[in-house]
Amino acid sequence: MTSNGKNFCAGCFIPQHHYFDELAERVFFPPAFILSLVSCALLERAWHEGHDFEARPYIYTSHSFSFDKRLQRELRSNDAVYLLVSRPQQRCGKGGLSGSAIPQIQHDCIGMLDDQRVLFRGEVGLAELQDVLKPG
Repeated sequence: MTSNGKNFCAGCFIPQHHYFDELAERVFFPPAFILSLVSCALLERAWHEGHDFEARPYIYTSHSFSFDKRLQRELRSNDAVYLLVSRPQQRCGKGGLSGSAIPQIQHDCIGMLDDQRVLFRGEVGLAELQDVLKPG
């Protein structure tokens, strides 16, 4: 996981030494790196449910996450982080996209460690690209 974290930093133009120094035994995964893994979990969830990504792509409309920073600082390279993503739920009311009435779904997400401590909780709002591109 450390090499993936370093690649993430490099891709974001973040100096890796701020987060990783093997000689000093400093390993600190940026919160955004762990949350970037949620996208993979969302893709897997949709794929297992038979979603056709080419015909109906989704885009993010909102996200909200809460992190346990103490647990995050304890993460090391071989620690497992289990990503739990709920089934899609229709989002009620107007929200995201400046309060538009575009149909949206929501997934609740949890990141857990091996000992079942919760690293983060959050929710992600998604909408189909075709709905966002429709003239208002």
